[in-house]
Amino acid sequence: MDKKYAYGLTALVALAIIAILVFKSGNDKSDKYIELVPANSTIVNYTDIMSLVKKSDIANNGIGEKMTSGNAISDVLKKYLDDPKKIGLDARKPVYIFANANDSTTGIAIKMLDDDDFGNFLSDLHKEDGVISEVSEKDGLQTASLAGYGCVAFNEDAALILVSGKNKPEKTTTKACQLFKLKPEEQFAKTPDFKRMKAAKGDSRTYLSMDLLMELPNHISFISLPDSSEIKKMRLMLDTQFNKGEASITGEIYSNDTATARLLTDKWKNIRHVKGDYLSLMDSKGFLFLTESIDGATIVKEMDREAKAYGDLGNLLKSAHEQELFAKIKNIIKEADGDAALSIGLTRDGMVPIAIHLAAKMKGTNFLADGDYWMRQANRYSHLEFGDFDMDDEQPRPEVMTKLDNNTYALTLMGIQTKVGVDGGNTFYLTTKESASDMLKQPVNSSLAAQKKDVTNSYGYALIDLKTAKPLIEEVYGTRTPFSTVANVIESITLNVCDINKGVLKLNMTDHQSNALKQLVELYLKVE
Repeated sequence: MDKKYAYGLTALVALAIIAILVFKSGNDKSDKYIELVPANSTIVNYTDIMSLVKKSDIANNGIGEKMTSGNAISDVLKKYLDDPKKIGLDARKPVYIFANANDSTTGIAIKMLDDDDFGNFLSDLHKEDGVISEVSEKDGLQTASLAGYGCVAFNEDAALILVSGKNKPEKTTTKACQLFKLKPEEQFAKTPDFKRMKAAKGDSRTYLSMDLLMELPNHISFISLPDSSEIKKMRLMLDTQFNKGEASITGEIYSNDTATARLLTDKWKNIRHVKGDYLSLMDSKGFLFLTESIDGATIVKEMDREAKAYGDLGNLLKSAHEQELFAKIKNIIKEADGDAALSIGLTRDGMVPIAIHLAAKMKGTNFLADGDYWMRQANRYSHLEFGDFDMDDEQPRPEVMTKLDNNTYALTLMGIQTKVGVDGGNTFYLTTKESASDMLKQPVNSSLAAQKKDVTNSYGYALIDLKTAKPLIEEVYGTRTPFSTVANVIESITLNVCDINKGVLKLNMTDHQSNALKQLVELYLKVE
């Protein structure tokens, strides 16, 4: 899209946001603008402009000044910024942005404040550079084309900005007029998904139909999704909130189709809360940690289902030896029942700067009891090679696994030295830093053990600790890096699978008293 043309759309949206600075909360007109969003949209975003402007402290952090300085905007836009209410759009109500993956059309529905003012605003933009055409009437609506890529259509209730995708630009106005005449059953506002969106509490709420994901393989070559009617009937709702000291995104997977909802419930029925029995094994200096409850039988069932969907695994595992090894690994996974966790940290020791700790408290770890077998298998490979490797048992291979004692082995794979071990037949652990036996001596009051309450209240938990990683990264790369700038504002990132179909992603800010959005805006200004 030409930069000049993109400017027109950006200006309209930006001015709608800035206009709120002169308004107070109110509800003095109908909400018919919501009826412009079609029910077949594959993505719908609800954004509470009023809340975002207040929380970001936009009037005092320099954004407005930055937008209006120099040649950032035109003379006409600068004039309207002196009295933004004259733009004619009402930002007191949420803005709805919607799109359809099938025709790539994107629309923005905004509540109208004064249609005469908005028409004058468009006319002044037209006179300035012609990017926006003269306002004319069509099917009882006022319309103006955005040269080369879309149109604006409006009446006394709403303004609709429509950007053409697969449609030819000249057809966009016709489509916009059609959206003003949607029947109730054709409106997103009449769907159960809209009710769920309205019930959410966030500043920004986004609905995603899985039809959107099904469209991705047509645009991204390495994505391969099964053409499943089940997937098409699934939905995702994202609820974003900005509070003091944290920003959170709650994601929920659901389906309005009874059979698909039952299928989802069946998939999740065996999921359990993690126990966290392994936390004392985790390195207290880890900057990444994740854990999840493991149900090996369910995992193997899904492996078989995927193998059937994508073809015969024999195409990947050609030799009899590889097939035997895969079958044994599959049986090990099938036996697994419990929790597994991974912790990664930075270390100054040795040539490898990454310290990895893996621990699992579950059945199925007694596979190391046959250590000699696994030594033979590991020593066949200097690195992972499956499918295209003609196994020659006579060919000497570097030794990559050695026995340290009855339950502990040293493993060198792809140049990384690790120690692996089993304690009591149920706890499996691996480390690249200390000896495996030293992992059993980790202090109980390590940073990860201290988070046991958060961990054990979840079905899965992940943590990226930027604060922990920051000193060591700055020692290597210096303090003037994008990572250091971000780490000065964001302390850590956590993901908590708090329900079987719901997860919460949180940005935990370094300033616990200031709103997270304000801190993120200030971070953006620093990066800029």
